[in-house]
Amino acid sequence: MSLIPSASPNPNPTNTKSIRIALIAGEASGDRLAADLVRSIQKKTAGLSFFGMGGASMRAAGVHIEQDFAGLSVVGIVEALWHYRRLRTVLERMKRMLASQRPDLLILVDYAEFNLRLADYAKSIGLKVLFYVSPQLWAWRPSRIHRMVGRIDGMAVLFPFEVPYYQAVGIPVRFIGNPLVDDVRPSGTVEQLRQSFGLGLAKEKPILGLFPGSRESEWRRHMPTLLQLAEQMMAKGVQPVVSVASGLEVDEIEQARRHPGIQWVRGRSVDLMASCDA
Repeated sequence: MSLIPSASPNPNPTNTKSIRIALIAGEASGDRLAADLVRSIQKKTAGLSFFGMGGASMRAAGVHIEQDFAGLSVVGIVEALWHYRRLRTVLERMKRMLASQRPDLLILVDYAEFNLRLADYAKSIGLKVLFYVSPQLWAWRPSRIHRMVGRIDGMAVLFPFEVPYYQAVGIPVRFIGNPLVDDVRPSGTVEQLRQSFGLGLAKEKPILGLFPGSRESEWRRHMPTLLQLAEQMMAKGVQPVVSVASGLEVDEIEQARRHPGIQWVRGRSVDLMASCDA
């Protein structure tokens, strides 16, 4: 399965049309996966350009962000219904983007419910569609795979046991592994990391890492309890440090940052995990 178009070498020197790839990611994990994919493609194929929906990681990888995914990450049907109007507006905007720019390939990264609807539209206007990161068919609602037949031209999966699901229905599939495994490595020693945060953490006091989540709903649901825990632990001489996901922007972050004694680190969850005591 090879859907990535090649732009180099150019068999027709008079044809200067750039090959363009659209990517759609709707949350932080997909943003990182898409960014890693773009960098991998760029190493192998020159002359491609990338645009679409994503966040800070994709932007840093050179993707032109037409739509930031801030505020679009939802969990479950209740949250999807709550944000339905905004999701619908963005979906229609992405349809117009595809219709006007007509990329050579559309890569849909995870975010299944939104992206399957966009895949349906993309196929209706004749675009090639690659789905990257399989929905967890093996965990729940395996019948969802039938929605993909005819909607996508290929599937790239993170786990080898997912391959037979797509082979059984005739969808071209390739196991590519999970590139985020390589990202789960700290960028330095514990001492180096603590200094790099620039928080003035005391060496003699233990550090408690708090990880509310990368979605707005997770932050609002988890943070009040975590702040109560942080206040209790500070009374025992522990230094709480909260991890704020890249691209997460909610009013409650600034409100929570006003709590005295609680420190904050943005976009460095792996480094914080490696450097905290608990």
